Amino acid sequence: MMVHDEFKEMIPTYVLSALDAVENRALSEHLSQCEDCQRELENWQATAALLSLDAKPLEPSPAVRERIMSAIRADASQPATESKSNVVQFKPSSATPRSSYSPAWAVAAGILFVITAATLFLLWQENRTNNRKIAELEAQVKVAQTQLDQSKKIVQLMMAPGARMNELAGTTQAPAASAKLAYDKTGHAMLMANGLPPAPTGKKYQLWFIVGNQKMPGKVFSVDSSGAGMLEDQIPESARQSAVFAITLEPAPGVEAPTGPIYLVSSL
Repeated sequence: MMVHDEFKEMIPTYVLSALDAVENRALSEHLSQCEDCQRELENWQATAALLSLDAKPLEPSPAVRERIMSAIRADASQPATESKSNVVQFKPSSATPRSSYSPAWAVAAGILFVITAATLFLLWQENRTNNRKIAELEAQVKVAQTQLDQSKKIVQLMMAPGARMNELAGTTQAPAASAKLAYDKTGHAMLMANGLPPAPTGKKYQLWFIVGNQKMPGKVFSVDSSGAGMLEDQIPESARQSAVFAITLEPAPGVEAPTGPIYLVSSL
């Protein structure tokens, strides 16, 4: 079953009457219910009309013009002949206009249609490309805004009285990885990790608070394509003074006891 975006991409072809019967019927039904696509159709119809009006008229070539004029002069110069039959021949009434249609104009109309169709197709492709670029930019802006908001939170957290900062170093599982864990005296904590490898499908990284032999689970988080990830969590009261912080790779949505290897760990 087609979705809204697929119907929207079919509209330029619909304007050119180039859809097959099934697609044409499906889009027509969708247009009767979708105001957004109706507006898109009106825009494309207006574009096609403007292109048709803006197109420069095509004149017949000098050779074609000369052949037409020669035929007219030859017809006019022929003497009238008497009919050998009893049928009276009537000259065409002057009130009946001659058709101005000629093969040259048929070619011109065909060329105009091809130019219009090609222009619409190029505009459609450009529109799709621009929409894709806009979507990518919007996603990048959203990610950047999220990172900025989280950075502001970390700065505010570090400015709180009694705030602490712990560094986590990568193990043999991820030697280039690193992380910083900041938390205040209430246990409100924020983690910033970098250089972690992408997590396999169905798994996420999980934070742990380790006090002696006790391993208390924290929240899970994902990383982006660069290996960066952020996490906001609450440290248990028993782990705020002398805990070791570690990050493992676990089945989503997290486990109560670590099962995977340690990727990042802090010192005491």
